[in-house]
Formats: sequence, C-alpha cells, structure tokens
Amino acid sequence: MLDRANIITLRMERQHLIRKAIKSEYNALYRDLQPGQNVYWNGFGDPPSLKHRAEFDDMEYNRERQSKHELLKLRLMGGNLGWIIPEDLELFAALYRKPLDKPNQTQLQLLELIERGEPMNIQQMKEETGLLVKAITPALHRLQEAYSTVGVLHRPD
Repeated sequence: MLDRANIITLRMERQHLIRKAIKSEYNALYRDLQPGQNVYWNGFGDPPSLKHRAEFDDMEYNRERQSKHELLKLRLMGGNLGWIIPEDLELFAALYRKPLDKPNQTQLQLLELIERGEPMNIQQMKEETGLLVKAITPALHRLQEAYSTVGVLHRPD
C-alpha cells in the first residue's frame, strides 16, 4: 500500500537523493531536472553538474556531452544561462522566448552577422562591425532571449 511516507521515499529515490545515479540512470535524471543551471562556483563555460546526485564525475561527463552538442546552452529564465538536451529545444524555446518586436540597429547588424553561419566571437564581431564590446554584449544577450539560442535564429516577422 502506498502511504505518504512511501510516496516521499519513491520520489527521493527517483530524484537520486537517497542513492546516487550511475551513468545509465544519469541522462533520465538530468532530463527531469533540466534546464541545468550554472553553479556560481563553476568556472566560466563549465557545464552544469549534479555532483551530489551522481556516482561519477558528471561535470566531465557533461563537458563531453557539451562538446558533442548533446547539451545546448540557452539564455532563459530572466536572462540566466541554462543547459538542455537538444530534443527539448522547442519546448524551452516556447517557454522562455522573449520576442524582439522592435530590434535596434545594433541587434539587426549582429543578427546579420550571425545568420551568415560563420563561428564568431565578440572580438571578431567588434572588428567586423566597429561596435564596442559594451554595445555588442547586451545586444547579443537580448538576441539570445528573443530566440532562446543563437543556433536557431530567425528574423522577426
């Protein structure tokens, strides 16, 4: 019979709060808990980790997944970064997208660069456009919020 205590125990087991997840269980756990959040003590660009719920070094595992594009970094939830699995991109894009109804000139200029499809960092964008980094960074953040990820940009209708 399922009583309140049994239900709580089952939930804690499923979320690996009682027993740490092994690799074969980890992806399902990660998917249930996504978007993975940046932890303030992680280094810049480090993937998320569930270190207290994984029996192995999941930061390294997620770093490998990130390099294989099995984890996508998005700007969502009030401009914060989060990592999701690609299969759920449409769901999270629909949830967190903040449409850009009236893009400014800087945003349009950067969008044009991005749509070329060439990998480019902020320094290269600065050289290409003549814009200052302090103008590029907020414009990129706003474009990321508008389109949920730079990898799937489409011009506003």
